[in-house]
Amino acid sequence: QTVRNALLKICEEDGVDVRFESEVAEITTVRDDAAPDSVATNGERATGVRLADGTTLDANLVVCNADIPVVYDKYLRSDASVESQPNPYATEAARQNDMDYSVSVINFCWSLKGTKLDGMRHHNVFLSGDYEGSWNRSGVPEDFREGVQHNFYVHRPKATDPSCVPSNSADADEESLMVLLPVGNLAQMEKRAKEKGVAMPTMEEMVAAGRESVLRRFEESGHGNLRDCIVEETVIDPREWEEAYNLKHGAVFGLSHGLLQLACFRPPTKTQLPAAVWPETPVPDGLHFIGASTRPGNGVPLVMMGVAVEFENILKAEKARTMAR
Repeated sequence: QTVRNALLKICEEDGVDVRFESEVAEITTVRDDAAPDSVATNGERATGVRLADGTTLDANLVVCNADIPVVYDKYLRSDASVESQPNPYATEAARQNDMDYSVSVINFCWSLKGTKLDGMRHHNVFLSGDYEGSWNRSGVPEDFREGVQHNFYVHRPKATDPSCVPSNSADADEESLMVLLPVGNLAQMEKRAKEKGVAMPTMEEMVAAGRESVLRRFEESGHGNLRDCIVEETVIDPREWEEAYNLKHGAVFGLSHGLLQLACFRPPTKTQLPAAVWPETPVPDGLHFIGASTRPGNGVPLVMMGVAVEFENILKAEKARTMAR
């Protein structure tokens, strides 16, 4: 939040028109035979965005923070493709769909009354007693059955900031907790359901099973029965991560960090290998990516480093474009 607010302040001070609640429907492109490296750009240039309400915003360049696989699924339509050839963006979307994705999480935010959790610190990690089994991503409610422990994180801000409870008192029998419970992303849930021979679970079923698993673990760890202490609850489930934050499969960390999804192999892929060996990602001239699924990778520090690198790339590209005029 601090980083976000600082960036917003800088933008506003520099006269940037910041628009909220403005859903993007498409990244607009045009055919451009002058676009550099026509194979890599698909012979196109980005010209702006079209909003869901039909408004078109023209721009010399577009910087996109949506998950790259979502961009190729939803936001790019090729004006350069012909009927006899497959749409290169659709082909890239299919390739990225088969990549390995990180976990999703069920995020619980609880206000509690009638308990004091002094045995918890500000940051708390609960680890399963089954080390190997704990790495299996839960995909159906049965995976949260009694006797099975899971790894999860708990944030208890009252430990250092009493203002996080209504009474603003460290001695009050009030608590505020945020729980991050890793689960399989939506694609992994579907796969797990097929393995078990059951229907794809609803998010309500997964949330209920996950909640009970966390509360059971609290009780096992000596923090008491907190079920009746929860007075307010906010939940973000994998489906909401996908829809609200443009995350493919609701995978909260984007693409995973396997060996062949690092460095030049991470989208937009630029390996300089023959297309038959490793196809490159077609990117319209003037479209730039930032975020967890692009280089260098996920996590706030890496994403911010990627922003700095892309900023330098934009300056170099604009300088070269200006000198060519």
